[in-house]
Amino acid sequence: MPRFNKTAQELEDELIEQVLDLRATAARYDSGDHWEAKHLASCVYLLCHDATTKGRSKSLLGLTGRKHGMKFLSSRFRMPNSGQSLAGMATSLVSIIVRIDDAEYVPYLERHPDPTQMTWDSYSTWSDQPVFGERLGIRLSRRNIIFGLRNQDGGAHVDAARSDENYHGFLKFGDPGVRIEPGFGIVFGADPDKFAPVRNGVRATMRQIAWEVNETLKAIGL
Repeated sequence: MPRFNKTAQELEDELIEQVLDLRATAARYDSGDHWEAKHLASCVYLLCHDATTKGRSKSLLGLTGRKHGMKFLSSRFRMPNSGQSLAGMATSLVSIIVRIDDAEYVPYLERHPDPTQMTWDSYSTWSDQPVFGERLGIRLSRRNIIFGLRNQDGGAHVDAARSDENYHGFLKFGDPGVRIEPGFGIVFGADPDKFAPVRNGVRATMRQIAWEVNETLKAIGL
């Protein structure tokens, strides 16, 4: 079957459309439509990820000649002089909003606890950097979050099962050391079988990843 190459302008137009899609989807997430995290994963994948298998998909940043040498913003937060995240949490891209009977993870966005910790990294370093579970002996990376939401949980495909145990655990149960006690708020180190998990961890993390990508795109004039 013949293949018809797209022109440079067609690829440029697709890149711009995908950037606008990322931003519109992020706005919908911020308005309360948290399921849009799945769409954000697909947007980030299309913009940034180059499959290593011959003949597989190439990123729009790569196809338009921008990705080589690019640096991606990392907003990962770690407590100073510690291998732990804020308040002992295993997460590093989100914080927690606490209510009387509920709590949920929320992305930092521009409200970073310590902007001096932000770094600019190569795509491979940024993609493979752990964003959940380091103090638990887990290395759940941005790539794991993006691929899980896109490939298994509805961003582009839906699978009947999840293949990544750590991703599944974070999605279903959050940080096992942080739980909700009704009438009190969050408790650390509580029995995970007796208290409810803090919700929205994977989706909030994906929103922060999308924020990082958007800041990266702005830095190169997009």
